[in-house]
Amino acid sequence: MENQMDVENYIIKNNIKLLILDCDGALMDTVESHYLAWRDTYNKLGHEFVTFNEFQKQYAGTSGFELVGILNHKFNYTLEIEKTVKLKDDIFITDYIQSVRPFENVLNLVKQSYGIIPMVVASGGETAVVNEMLNLNKISKYFVDIITINDVKQGKPFPDLFLEASARFNVFPHECLVFEDSNAGFQAAKNANMKCIDVNELGNIKNKKKLK
Repeated sequence: MENQMDVENYIIKNNIKLLILDCDGALMDTVESHYLAWRDTYNKLGHEFVTFNEFQKQYAGTSGFELVGILNHKFNYTLEIEKTVKLKDDIFITDYIQSVRPFENVLNLVKQSYGIIPMVVASGGETAVVNEMLNLNKISKYFVDIITINDVKQGKPFPDLFLEASARFNVFPHECLVFEDSNAGFQAAKNANMKCIDVNELGNIKNKKKLK
């Protein structure tokens, strides 16, 4: 889908009753900032972190708790998961969150859908971090609810986040439309039996980063 009208027609044609937006990488341009916060965290703890390319391709959409566990196993690290995630979130909020902005095309879609169809943010991030990002950018008002990894048992690619959204608003999964950017998110939507749009198809909203 290349433009706003395509999305509107898709919503009408498929009788969509709830829009579910991923936060990091879909609604908010955060991938680079999260990577830098993770890299700083691991450096502070005396460990190397993965390259930006690997982070973007393999771990985008993965919750912090799951990411630390994966890297512990991969590199034989013994980091305490909760403490590591807390440190990373603190670094992200202190050093990077002020520069985070929403993707313009996705924000335009949100603004044009506001008041017409309910919208939910469903994120693998921590509640405090997600709320802070939305509040700083003054866009919380557009969403009827914010669901995060703290509200469910399993993050993406499991469907828990999206199914929690549909359950809260008594909407069938097939009546939901998910906006995602990562393979984990696409799989989560599929596992939830929900329709999904890759936000990369909403025009050229992503800036390709050159970090290594």
